[in-house]
Amino acid sequence: MERRPKTLLALTPLMVIAAACSTNSPSSSPPPTIVRFESSGGTFESPFPATVQATLGENVSLYNFAITAGKGTDYWGATVSLSREKVIAGHVDVPIAPGGDGSDARVELSGIVGDSGTFSFTLGPGTITGTVSASPNTLNGSFSGQLSALCYVPKSALPNHVSAGGTDAPGALILDENLETDQCALMRPWRPQ
Repeated sequence: MERRPKTLLALTPLMVIAAACSTNSPSSSPPPTIVRFESSGGTFESPFPATVQATLGENVSLYNFAITAGKGTDYWGATVSLSREKVIAGHVDVPIAPGGDGSDARVELSGIVGDSGTFSFTLGPGTITGTVSASPNTLNGSFSGQLSALCYVPKSALPNHVSAGGTDAPGALILDENLETDQCALMRPWRPQ
């Protein structure tokens, strides 16, 4: 089977949030809700799944989680870098900090950024559930929905990979769509069943 590389595109949380919050034309029906965040400020929904992503190169091992939802022009989102152990465990309790540096979560609601608190979630096969307990309390709430597990590895890790042409940059990573490599094995429990 011929494999074509998927380009690794780094999306900032705001790019993802903007896409999630974009309005549909009056003639089209809205996409189905895949992620929902419930708070005192209302219900925020997204047609995009939450994402747990592993980026596993020769000199890099990064694990990240991102979730976003919107309501009109308002949005809610959270991002956090994870340890390999937390990805394997499937349950995360991390502190919230404005910068989301290191292993702290960054939680934001329409420009209001959490300065303290706890971001907790549990991964399941293709699913996510969690809570936010933060300051300011307008960020507090719970979320649930679908989960996408992604894993990027060096092309040499996929034995049947066929280049799409051109020249690959040294150290370029490609998506292991089926999580078939040894490096991506830890992500298999989180893919949809």
